[in-house]
Amino acid sequence: MGRIHDSETAVKACQSVIKAGFKNFNIDIMHGLPFQTAQKALSDLRTAASLGCNHLSWYELTLEEDTYFGSHPPQLPDEDCLADIENQGFSLLSELGFNRYEVSGYTKDRRCQNNINYWFFYDYLGIGAGAHSKIKNGDKTYRRANLQDPKAYMEDVEQRKDNFFEVKKTDLPFEFMLNRLRVFDETGYDEFELTTSLDFSAVKEKLYRARDEGLLKFSDTGYSLTEKGRWMLNDILELFL
Repeated sequence: MGRIHDSETAVKACQSVIKAGFKNFNIDIMHGLPFQTAQKALSDLRTAASLGCNHLSWYELTLEEDTYFGSHPPQLPDEDCLADIENQGFSLLSELGFNRYEVSGYTKDRRCQNNINYWFFYDYLGIGAGAHSKIKNGDKTYRRANLQDPKAYMEDVEQRKDNFFEVKKTDLPFEFMLNRLRVFDETGYDEFELTTSLDFSAVKEKLYRARDEGLLKFSDTGYSLTEKGRWMLNDILELFL
């Protein structure tokens, strides 16, 4: 996969975390890897669970265009195999005591707090080379992506460049839904306005359309994904592009 570590290094890192006294840690695992079978994918989950973590992030490999695999795509599992991996994986994680509360997040007792902050579209400040920030100031939302090269980043700091840019209001509905709908908790009707300063009417008709297609369900207090919607989240997001 081109990573600088292997499975043995990852296992040792987890063991070191436990030895150091940490009782709350996450393991990231990808599935849908080149030539991967359902059996191999489930073995990865069993290994991770045996290491004592109480949170797992389990997500499908995505080939990015600006990577080696993006320009030299390997042979990946077909759609039927991916469906088997995911269905069996969901069942296994449940048997192992992990509750799925987000698209790729599974927990035994504690959610990943830094991710929750992103997904609920709250503010965050990224410090250091390559870090990202999102800040709401009044009725405007700003983002910043720090330069990845440490030397170039430090030059920006010394010159007091903040590099923040305002997010277009027309982009906020998609950005909000892209993040907030990942979490399976009901989204309150007031959340969109509180975090974007836009009126709920900006998204209402598209949400109703998703409801009519069986992708969302509504209550007196908010809306959430249906089981069908969890599988077809991208279809919902396309409505806001």
